[in-house]
Amino acid sequence: MSASDITIRHNLIIEILSKQHLTFEELSDYLQKQSDIYGYQLSKDKRTFQRDINAINELHGVVIKCDKSTNRYYVSEIENSTLQGRLNDSLHILNAFRIAETHQDIIFFESRKSAGTENLHGLIHAAKKNLKVTFNYTKYWEQIPAQRTLQVYVLKEAQQRWYVIGVDDNNNELRTFGLDRITDLEITNKRFKRNADINLASLFNNSFGILSYSNKPETIELMFDKEQAGYIKTFPIHHSQKILSENLDSTVFQVKLIPSYDFLLYLMSFANRVKVLKPQKLQQEIVDTLTKTLNQYK
Repeated sequence: MSASDITIRHNLIIEILSKQHLTFEELSDYLQKQSDIYGYQLSKDKRTFQRDINAINELHGVVIKCDKSTNRYYVSEIENSTLQGRLNDSLHILNAFRIAETHQDIIFFESRKSAGTENLHGLIHAAKKNLKVTFNYTKYWEQIPAQRTLQVYVLKEAQQRWYVIGVDDNNNELRTFGLDRITDLEITNKRFKRNADINLASLFNNSFGILSYSNKPETIELMFDKEQAGYIKTFPIHHSQKILSENLDSTVFQVKLIPSYDFLLYLMSFANRVKVLKPQKLQQEIVDTLTKTLNQYK
C-alpha cells in the first residue's frame, strides 16, 4: 500500500468507528464501498487491520478496542478530537480535488489570495523552540511594510485566516499579526523566556475572531428568526452558546464572549435576521453603525 491509501484507510477507519460499532466484516464492506469512491483498494485482511489498530494508536493517538461480547470494534479514545476532525476534513477535501481533477467542471475553487500558510511551519518551529522571529508586516490601511521582531507564543485560525500571536519586542506587549500580511520571515537564533502570566488559553476561551486583550467577556442575548436559527443551531457562534427560549417564529440564544469589532461585523452580516437583546451597549453600537450606513446613501 502507498502512503496515500494508508492515510486514507486510517482516517476512514477512525471516522466510521467513531460513529458506529462494527464487526470486522462490516468494516471491510464499508471500506470496499469507499474503495470505489477513492480509487484505492482499501479493504484488507484481518491481519492488516490488526496492524492498522497499532499504527492508528501510534500515529494519531486514537485507541480502537473490540467489544468481546459482540466482536464489534469502536474508537474508545482520541487524544485530540479537534485536530483529528480537521485532518479528516482536509483529507476529504484533498481527495475530492484529486478525484475531480479530470472533471474540472464539477468542482470550483473560491478565488483567494495567499493566506500566508507557507509560514506556518517556520512559526510553529519558533514557538516550540522559543526563538524570536523577524518579518515585514503591512497593515491594510497603511500599505507600508514595517519590520517586526516577535516572540512567538501561538498560532490561531479565525474566519478562514491564520494569525500569529506573541510579544512584540517594540513595546513588550501582546500583538496579533495576520499571516497573509507577513513577508520575509526569518527565524533568529535569539531565544526568549515566555511570560508565565500570559494565559492565552483563557483569552481564546472568551474570544471571537481576533483576540481582544483589553475587554472582558459579556453575556449576550441574540434573537434570530426561525430560518436563521436553524443555521445557528448547526453552526454555533461560540462554544458557550445555549438556547434561552424558542417559539414558532424565533429563537433566543445566549453566548458569553468578548464583543470585539469582529463580532459586531459578524452580527451585522445577518442584517434583519438577528436582533441584539442584551447588552444595551452592543445594541446601541449596532444601531449607530446602521445609522451611519444609511446616512451614506442620503
